[in-house]
Formats: sequence, C-alpha cells, structure tokens
Amino acid sequence: MAMAALLLSTGQADAAGVVFRYLPGSAELSSRVDTRYVETGPFLDVRERPARWPGGWGYAPIWAAEFEGVSSVMWGGGGANINQPAGPRITAEVWMRLLERDSHHTLLSNRIGTLDGFTLGLDAGVPYFTVVIGGTAYRIAGSKEVVTGQDVWIAATASYTFVGTLILRIYRDGELDAEESISATIASPYVISQPFFVGTQAEGAEDTLNLTGSITGLLFAAIVRDYVAHPLYLSTSPPFDGSAYFGIPAFHDYGLGSFSLPMDQRIDLYSTPIVQRIFLPHVNDAFIPQGTAVLSDEAGHARLVYVSYYHRTRANQLATRHSIVVEIDVAQSRVRRTFRLNGQLKTAHVGGLALVDQAIYVASQGLLERYLLPPYDEAGSRYIDLLPDQSGTQAVQSKASFVSSFQDTLWVGDYRRDGETPPYLYGYPLDGAGLIVRGASPVIYPIPRYIQGVDFYAVGHRVYVFMARNRNSRQAEVLRFNRSDFSPDTDPVWEASITFPHGIEDLAFSTNGTLWTNSESGTDYYQRTAGWGTFYPFIYSVALPDILLHVGTTETDQVPPPDLQLAVFPNPAADKLYINYMLDQPSLVNLQMIDLLGREVKAVIHPAKVSGNHREIWAIGHLASGTYILVLEGGGHRVHELITLLR
Repeated sequence: MAMAALLLSTGQADAAGVVFRYLPGSAELSSRVDTRYVETGPFLDVRERPARWPGGWGYAPIWAAEFEGVSSVMWGGGGANINQPAGPRITAEVWMRLLERDSHHTLLSNRIGTLDGFTLGLDAGVPYFTVVIGGTAYRIAGSKEVVTGQDVWIAATASYTFVGTLILRIYRDGELDAEESISATIASPYVISQPFFVGTQAEGAEDTLNLTGSITGLLFAAIVRDYVAHPLYLSTSPPFDGSAYFGIPAFHDYGLGSFSLPMDQRIDLYSTPIVQRIFLPHVNDAFIPQGTAVLSDEAGHARLVYVSYYHRTRANQLATRHSIVVEIDVAQSRVRRTFRLNGQLKTAHVGGLALVDQAIYVASQGLLERYLLPPYDEAGSRYIDLLPDQSGTQAVQSKASFVSSFQDTLWVGDYRRDGETPPYLYGYPLDGAGLIVRGASPVIYPIPRYIQGVDFYAVGHRVYVFMARNRNSRQAEVLRFNRSDFSPDTDPVWEASITFPHGIEDLAFSTNGTLWTNSESGTDYYQRTAGWGTFYPFIYSVALPDILLHVGTTETDQVPPPDLQLAVFPNPAADKLYINYMLDQPSLVNLQMIDLLGREVKAVIHPAKVSGNHREIWAIGHLASGTYILVLEGGGHRVHELITLLR
C-alpha cells in the first residue's frame, strides 16, 4: 500500500474494540502495516529453546519485529479515523525489549509533528504518555527507567469524563506507575486519527512525511483500543512464561472487527478482596490450570507457588502435550521453572497438587505420583523433565481428583457430579520421609459434590477445612468446615460459604494463612470454545480474615470491603447493554440512564438486592444514538459510567 494513499484516507468510522494491532508473524490478526528495514521472525531466548525450538516440547515460539535504529520504521492501520463522542477513550500498549537507549524513543503514536494525537514513548528511558487536543498537550510520565535487555509491557490510558476531567494513566508490567487527573474542556467528537506509527517518529506534511526510526530493539506486539481496558487486566502482573504477551492470555487475538465484546471486558469483579493476582502462565500454550501448592518463606508468606496443568487445545484435543507443573516466584510475579511430567500421569488431567518437603504429589485417575524437585540453579534450564519417584507412586481408593497435605497426612478427594456415586475425602498417613505409609488404611469422610480442591488451616487449637467448588456459571465458593465436625458416618455441615471468582480449582495455604487458588476461566479453550461469559484468568490469594469471616481468632487486620463497583459492556453499544455490578452489602439498588441534558430515558429500582455480583441486560435499541450516563446507586454509594449508543 502506498504511504500517501494510506495517509490521505479521509473516511470516518465509529468502531469499538481494537482499532490497531500489530503482531509479528500473525498477518491475519494484524492491521495493515508498511515497514522499512524491520526484520520479523521467531525470537527464541536461549533459555526458551528446550520448549519452543523445533524438536523440543512443542510450544509455539514468540515472534518479534527487530528495529535497528533510525532506518527501521513502521506505519499503518485501517485507514479510517475513529469518532468518539465525549472522548478521548484510548488504551495504547506495547510489549518490547529495548536493546539500545537514546534520549528519546517514540514507541506507539498517531501524531505527525506537532499535530493532535497521542504518543506513548520514553524520555531518558522513562515511559511517558502525551495526548494533544486542539493544540494543548496533556502529559504524564512514569517513575522509573526501562532497563535495556529486559522485556517490558507498557500500557497507557486516556479517559475523558463528562465532568470535564481528563484522566491519564501509565501501567508497567501490570502495576499502576503514574496517574493524573487534569481539568479539560474537550470538544465532541474526539477523533482518533490514523495511521499509527510504531517505533517511528513522523514529521512534515501528511502527503510528504518524513519517518525516522526511534528504537533499537525487539517489538513483540503493539495495540491501540478505543476504550479504556479493564483495570484488572491492566493492573495484574504477567508471568513472563515465554509465550505471547509475556504470558497474558491472548485476549486480543480475534479477527479485527469480528468480535464485539473485548475479552478483557469479561473479567468480572468479586466481593471477596484479593491480596495478589498473577496472570496464569502457559495458557497461551493451550494449558489449563488445576492443582495449587505453596512453599512459604521464614515469615510465612508464599515464596513459591506451584500450579499443575493439563493440555487441551481449542479444538478440544487432549493428551497432545505432557502435563506440567509451573513454579512461580511470587515476589517477582514470574515463572521460575516449568516441569514436564513423565510418569503414568504424563498426559492426565492432574487435578490436584501437594508439596511435601522437596517433592510434589500429583493426583489423577485413582493414582498418586511423587516427583522430586531438583535444586534451583539460576543459570540452569527453565524447562525440566521429571521422572516419578517409584517409591512414591501409589494407587488409592479415591478417584484422586485433588490432593493436599496437612501435618502428617496426605488428603485425597473425589470430584463427583449429581447421579454419580457419593464423593469422599481419604486421609493417608505419611512417614518421616514424606511417603505414604505402606499398608496403612486411610480415614474416610463423606464430602459435598462438585468439590475441586481442599486444604486445612489451624487457628489456635481449632482446625478448619476449606473446600472449593463452582456454585454456578458465574460464581464459585469456598466452604469452611470445622475439622471436628467430620465423621465417617455423616455428611459435614459447613459453617460459611465465601464467594470466589468462577472457575475455581485447588486450594493451598501459605504458613501465614493466606489462601492461594486459581481459576481455569480465561484459558484458551474456555475463551474460544466453551461459551463462558465470565473470566478470571489469574492465580490469586485471599487473606485469612476474609475467609474466617468474623471468627475473630486472628490478629491480622481485616481488609475493608470494596465500594460499589460497576462494569458495562459493550461500550459503544447498539441494541443491548450488559450491566454488571457488585454490592458489598444488601441494599436497595437504583439504576438510571440519563442523556447529556439530564433527562431520564430509562430507570429500574430494585427494593432489595443481596450482596455480591449481579447482572442486568437492558434493551436499548429504541434509544437514539448519542452519549448517555448510566448511574448506579446502592449501599450508600453512587457510581456512573459514560455510555455511547451507535446505530
């Protein structure tokens, strides 16, 4: 495509979602781009070769575009500008590795010289984001320099509110790095102009551009969206697992214009406060998480978290890759090592994971396998094949859907649906070497159906048992029992049910009582195939007070409940509006939509709603195109969201 033809396109479009995307090696998913002296190809860090090199573990290599300074330029896009009533609303993101640093780098921009537009870049190595509107520049800068030779994900957002405030934010590797609210009066519509310039600075007139390369390094992806991405997406650490987007699930990888609801907007809010979140690794390699185990440091905090996975492709093919266990450094929020299983359960649905001394137990198909973990070598391989310890392999009476260790017992349990035989929890004694005592009979307790994982925690002289299960298609729960209430002859009665994100799997406590678990939602298979409408693609932790719920037996400070929270999609909308909101207490709820003149166009009042998550679907096809304000009142709080209706 000729540069002049691309730049002189005068069409206007009203789009929603991703308006520009560049993925090296994925032309079918990328916007049209022209390049000069930019090399693309599979990029393999030496430590990634065992898994991603031909003849290795079979994982897909990550692709990169290599820029080599002032001669390397890239420009492109859809050719048509984007109108935003009451804008701007923008999210710009780059995944990159800078190899040489200069005083200034333009990373992603649609500005030509001093004209209006935005620029995400680096000044003296520090990320900045500038939006120029009507000749006025609004700018925000980050707090620390980008280190050459290290992978970094930089995201920036601009959001204009109807009260005359422009909010700018910069995120770095899943942490909010800078935020500023600026008083501004911005005429409507705001126009997101094209083309976009990647690693390139544009000067001159539109028909006689002078393009200069501005980076020396590797670019893994660049994306512009005409909405502000979900805060949980922007503020969660990637695991740097060697896959696309450094391990963030490939929410972006749908055909441009083919999917009206961006996947990150499906990430739901939940009433139980979350202490820490990390994007689950290896989901871009078509793995689905199951078991969870924790190794604590001397202070009782989680130092390493282990997650077991089985392989399941988008086409629902199973057993095409070995099952794995991933070791995550919690402080760094990064994958440290990935272990491949080579025993009888090498391709099994390894639903449970337990850590006993320097070994892990995995469970599936009525079998336990024990694998010894090798000592960590920082310079060693990130991908390690494990062979089972034959002295620790044992068939058990249980279906072995999950496994957990507590004190001197290995607990193995059944996941069973309605209509199947009743489920049980089996306690197998362990000897001093961490092996199941041969010939010993387990204690057996009946448990509820649909249990996904179990773990124990002692508070004083009381031992609690916690079990995880999915309550419905949108929420999960952790059931809390008193250990003394378990009996071989009667079903236990739980003391409390705590709401958790949907897709919950195994449970594991750190020594200080922080509970770790994961959700299989958001993995590739469930994003694309299963039709799940809610996603929580994280391994995450919950503080002990929030699962003890008023027991009052810990000195840990209570985490305050969240305020009223609101999420609306799609936005812009056409015929239907999906409204998700979360209440921290039972209350009357008032939903109201008003136009910019203050006239009410739709309203609903609910006399009483329980605490937790709620969803409403509004038919809005009868309303005129334009900008509206959705106001939600409940629990003594009031929040609003600006809604654009398009026809």
